Amino acid sequence: MRRTVVGVAVVHRGRLLVAERATGGWELPGGKVEPGEDEAEAAARELGEELEIAPTMLGALPLTTVVSDALVLRVQVAVLPDDEEAAPVILEHADVRWVDADALDDVGWLPADLPFVPLLRAVLEGGLAERATATFDDGDDARAVLEALEHDGVPGTLTRETFAGEDDSEDRAWLLAVDGVGAAAALRVLVLDVENAWLEPTHAAPVVAAPPLPTGPRRLKRPGAAPAGPGAGSPPAAG
Repeated sequence: MRRTVVGVAVVHRGRLLVAERATGGWELPGGKVEPGEDEAEAAARELGEELEIAPTMLGALPLTTVVSDALVLRVQVAVLPDDEEAAPVILEHADVRWVDADALDDVGWLPADLPFVPLLRAVLEGGLAERATATFDDGDDARAVLEALEHDGVPGTLTRETFAGEDDSEDRAWLLAVDGVGAAAALRVLVLDVENAWLEPTHAAPVVAAPPLPTGPRRLKRPGAAPAGPGAGSPPAAG
């Protein structure tokens, strides 16, 4: 049984982080999944160890590639908040850089990472959408795309477009909906090959950093209590 290596597609302000190995070739940062870890946990640990960054994990891409006889590669999608400065610390790689969707084909990818490029482009162009719906004129096209998604382990919901008062015999479009950033990317890739279909992703809310926690104890004010200050607790002045 092959062991899993997890790569991480770290996105920040619409760009993807790529890393160059010391031995040459570009890849997604990441590393081996240790016993007792799931892929998201391993991805978070590896990014902390290799680059000293802590992005938010969003989910996996629906693809597995072979690295060697002993290893397979899976990819987790992660995002750094837009209001954070992205400054990875190079500890293990020869170099890192941020690339946009148009530059993905110019990266000298390692063989195991290269097949992920269409999905990575879809993630960037889709704005990290975590839900997407594709509209098809032809039901056979919609069913074929759903079958391709399910073959890769991606569930989807196929329905007919409805309008109030419309006769059931009238032609209506087919709607295929998926949930998850990886599923949305996969649907986007597949719809590109269908002539009479289009995709309208629903974007997730922007990811922002959590506010800092208080560093000291906080005094709670009881309802009806007088405000503290000079003279607080003094007896009332005599009339």
